[in-house]
Amino acid sequence: MKYMMAFIMVVLVALPAATNDNPEEAELIALRMYADWCGKCKALDPKVDEVKPEFKGKPILFAVFDQTDEFAQEQSVLHARLLGLDHVQKEFGGQTGLLLLIDPESGKIKERITHQISVDELCKKLTGYIN
Repeated sequence: MKYMMAFIMVVLVALPAATNDNPEEAELIALRMYADWCGKCKALDPKVDEVKPEFKGKPILFAVFDQTDEFAQEQSVLHARLLGLDHVQKEFGGQTGLLLLIDPESGKIKERITHQISVDELCKKLTGYIN
């Protein structure tokens, strides 16, 4: 049993490196500032979800900083730290209904997208930031 658990842990640790969600390989981070009570999020999220399949295998990391409640915000702070995006969480923490396009190397925000964007326009913007 302990060998099985060790094997599972090795697989779980290695898994991120085998997927397109590895931040070291990403050319763009598409970060949603989200809360389940946010009306703008309810307008933006389906658009993001619609374009995601078009970027399967592409160097985009889709991430979410959840602002729904205190626990979710604490978790988002930890996620931000892991991604090197503390400054983004500090600047935008508590804000919702946004999709931030971020350069993963510099951490600089390239663009701030709101719920008013169309699916086609969103797809074009994301495509424009990756090689």
